[in-house]
Amino acid sequence: MKRNLSVVDRIEEYGMVILLAVMTIIIFVQVIARYVFRSSIPWSEEIARYLFIWIVYFAISYGVRVNAHIRVDAFITILPKFMEMPVRVLSNVLFMLFSGLMVYYGIKVVSFILASKQVSPALGIPMGLVYMAVPVGFVMTFIRIIQDTVKKIKGEE
Repeated sequence: MKRNLSVVDRIEEYGMVILLAVMTIIIFVQVIARYVFRSSIPWSEEIARYLFIWIVYFAISYGVRVNAHIRVDAFITILPKFMEMPVRVLSNVLFMLFSGLMVYYGIKVVSFILASKQVSPALGIPMGLVYMAVPVGFVMTFIRIIQDTVKKIKGEE
């Protein structure tokens, strides 16, 4: 039985839509400024790049939620049916370990970058905010993997 997802459950979708809309508007304005007014907005390409980075990490979590990540099922198809769920759960556990490592090392990198007070060239924003996409995205991914694993164990998928 499907239920309506709350705003919290759809954070990836809303995040991606908002960031993509802002990125598209900024790039559109940059193109108009460059070709119509023969002037350039110096920070537009930089912010578009940073927004795209954040979109990618939201998309990883979203891909887990909608079960859209590419996987090789050849091994699972040759196993007996009763082994399918444990192997899929094991796969999720490995993905959780990877996500946990990405969060751990992402936080270390963000801490280092924030401590070094590195800022972006055009915008002057702390680069730690850009790098923060990695731990934030993988925390969301970790949560989605837990949700997916619970579904698999309950037999809902």
